[in-house]
Formats: sequence, C-alpha cells, structure tokens
Amino acid sequence: MIQFYDLTGRPVVLAAAVSVVAATAGCQSSASVSAAASAPTMLKTPELPMSRPIAEGTNALFRHSVAVKAPPERIWSIWMDVANWPTWDTELTRAAADTPLALGVAGKVTTKNGTASGFKIVSFQAQLPALMYAFETPLPSATLTVTRSLVRQGDSTVFTHEVAFAGDKGAAFADQFGPGLRAALPRVMDNIAAQALRTN
Repeated sequence: MIQFYDLTGRPVVLAAAVSVVAATAGCQSSASVSAAASAPTMLKTPELPMSRPIAEGTNALFRHSVAVKAPPERIWSIWMDVANWPTWDTELTRAAADTPLALGVAGKVTTKNGTASGFKIVSFQAQLPALMYAFETPLPSATLTVTRSLVRQGDSTVFTHEVAFAGDKGAAFADQFGPGLRAALPRVMDNIAAQALRTN
C-alpha cells in the first residue's frame, strides 16, 4: 500500500488507485505498489509525529511503498549512496560497498546492535522507466533479499522496498527479525522521502 501524507502529516485516504508491479530479474521477489490517481503536493517531514502502518505482507515477505513529489533520479541517487544509508535506515550504523553499486558488487552493513553482514547486488536496472536493484545477505541456511524499485508516476515517484527471507531456516529468521523490520520500514522510507524533498 502506498502511503500519501498531507502537509500536516495526516494520512490521505485515496479514492482510486492503479496497480504498478516492478519485477525483479535474477531473484524470486517482486515489488507491488498501488498508485493513486492524484497525489497531494507534499509528503510529511520527519518532524511531524504520526502513527505509521506496519509494512504489508508476512514476516517472511513484506513491502512498503511511498509516493513523493520528486524525480526518480533523486530517490535513485539516495539509494546509490551506500555510505549514506544509515542516515535514513534506522536499523543501520554503517554501510559500505567495494565500488559504486552495480551487478555483482559486494558490500557490508553494520546494524545498530553491532552485527556486521555482507551483501551482494544480484539484480540491477539503472535505466528508466523502472529503476531497481536487489541485494542478498547470506544467513546460516537462509538468505535475506532486499529489493528496492521505483517508477515515475506523473510528476511524482513511487518507490518500494521489499524484504524476503528464504531457505531452510528462512522461516525461523523471519519469525525472529521480521516483526521488527516490518515495523521499522515505513519510518525508513519516510526518511528517504524527506531527504528527497529537502533537495528540491
């Protein structure tokens, strides 16, 4: 579900929506978003307190989408700046990649509890109309895949984060970490939207 906000930070109820699907090449996950026929002029900023929905789906496969009145290249540049990920991803304290993100590039992130994990880009599409990449983090007998995709919709951009646990022990990791990640994801994406708006 795409979450729109008015200038006071209140959620906007959308009367009509269309479905947009960004397919992931090279992995099993996909990002599905619902886009509104018309959008408010601006998203809320992080300073506006409000309750946020949990990311939709299950603990093993969940996603969240946000529409922001900014060009897709702006969201893409935020995503591509790996060292800057901790400024919007509240679960991270450090992130780095060997080279600029591209297919096959590896990197490492450190979570707020001090755990360091490697990742590798397994799918990458850097040309409009649909920009996306997916990276995998190996876990013991499991895999965590994060897919980030975006599409232009009029003068706005709809961007989606999807998280999937798979493998023999994927369900166990999903049960352990899924609820917290699902709760954090809307705030993470609001932070991205706020960064994009500040550079307008």
